[in-house]
Amino acid sequence: MVKPTTICLVHALTAQFNWSLRQLDVKNAFLHGILHEEVYMTQPQDFVSKLHPSNFVYRLRKSLYGLKQAPRACNERFTSFFTKFGVSSLSC
Repeated sequence: MVKPTTICLVHALTAQFNWSLRQLDVKNAFLHGILHEEVYMTQPQDFVSKLHPSNFVYRLRKSLYGLKQAPRACNERFTSFFTKFGVSSLSC
């Protein structure tokens, strides 16, 4: 889901810089957020590492879909990307 203010921002940038605009559905956006706190998970039942027994846990460095920290991590990465280009507010 996309907030209306985000759509407004993209349309404003497109008009200002005379960019072409195409629609793209991103189903794995939450997979790109970087976690700043330590989050661990157990091995999935269908996957058990040959090097480690099933009681080992994994430390996550990037967010997974369904993780409660995923929306925040994804939003932080998105916001920091636009801040690099001088966008100070993501509202219209």
